[in-house]
Amino acid sequence: GDVSRTMNEKGLTEPALTFASSPASGAAFVNLIDEGVINSRLAKQLFPRVWEGEVLTREIVEREGLAQVSDPAEIGRFVDEVVAANAKTVDEIRKGKENALQFLKGQVMKASRGKANPTLVEELLREAIRNHRD
Repeated sequence: GDVSRTMNEKGLTEPALTFASSPASGAAFVNLIDEGVINSRLAKQLFPRVWEGEVLTREIVEREGLAQVSDPAEIGRFVDEVVAANAKTVDEIRKGKENALQFLKGQVMKASRGKANPTLVEELLREAIRNHRD
């Protein structure tokens, strides 16, 4: 979506021209996403810099505190806090209201300032909900 929007704003019609001015920038950006260094939310935030030709490396992203958090222990602390603070929602999920899980996932993402690995968040939430005692 961001690529299409930016192409429209710049009057470009050929996708091949998108990163023509800086193929290294586009390639480095795609690698950061593929390697899980940044998630989709962070990619949207960084896209304008990449579009302008900046080559973002893992070191730059980490130095600026923009890297995705994939440490289960760190995310687990957020999950534990959210589950403890939302006992009613946990109960709803246990009763089959699966969409309530998205609320908890959003709360964990908010607590991590959007940096938590969303797949890992959901996995840890499901585990915490199974193990949660009232």
